[in-house]
Amino acid sequence: MPKSIYIVDDEENILEIISFNLEKNGYSTKSFATGQGFIDSFNISKPDLVILDLMLPDIDGYDICKYIKNRSDIPVIILSAKGEELDKVLGLELGADDYMVTIRDKRVYCKSKKYFKKIRANSKGHCILTIKKRIYLRGLKIRD
Repeated sequence: MPKSIYIVDDEENILEIISFNLEKNGYSTKSFATGQGFIDSFNISKPDLVILDLMLPDIDGYDICKYIKNRSDIPVIILSAKGEELDKVLGLELGADDYMVTIRDKRVYCKSKKYFKKIRANSKGHCILTIKKRIYLRGLKIRD
């Protein structure tokens, strides 16, 4: 089953571009033009990752980030035109896992991929957990 990504942005063309590129790379996406629409859906079904704009028409993106992080450990990537250092620091302090100022479709795909964990069994039946290119076997780091 493909990883699920919720995209929250009030600009339809941005939603379409990001969704298209992520879906082309095997992800399942759901788009939201309002914060309330996202929250309503989030309360019913949790995604594997959220890409979040800060400037939404109804709810401040910082408040949505805080809402997500108070209820889950789902990774959040803030994607915003707000590029001041204070904006970045505030987003990261509220729990965002990453903050992107410019839209680069390939970069959004790479950042999304970065936050997913893969678990597989080796030949001896032990679970191997891969996180950001590090490999752990039974809790021990065995390769960077």
